[in-house]
Amino acid sequence: MIFDQLGLDRMVPDPGRTQQHQNEVVTFRHDALMHLRSFVKRRGAYPFVRRTLGPNRMRKLRSMMTRRADALPVDVALASCTSEQRQAIEELTARSRHAASEVLAEQDARLGLDWNSVWLRSFDADGARTGRHD
Repeated sequence: MIFDQLGLDRMVPDPGRTQQHQNEVVTFRHDALMHLRSFVKRRGAYPFVRRTLGPNRMRKLRSMMTRRADALPVDVALASCTSEQRQAIEELTARSRHAASEVLAEQDARLGLDWNSVWLRSFDADGARTGRHD
């Protein structure tokens, strides 16, 4: 739906590659803990466990079961990509920026706003975000 609204071609994820991705925040310290959590959720016991333990104890338990995420700087993360992957990221970024700009321009014309110019000024000449929001 988002791809359609922004005028982008739909992407179909490669199942082999998506299985490799893990969000570090929810990477469990041990497989047994992951299986225990899945079992509790599948059996419908999660609401009971949460209600019984309370939100603070649940957060503490979750923090003990999972590893903390190590935030990688963008340049380090991109360095791990192949040249084809970096090119695909750059192309997707350019298409996304253009699609968002088109939607903002239509909205501006319809509502008498000027958000598209703010959006466009937030990028430098190379297309990188400047952090400016004026």
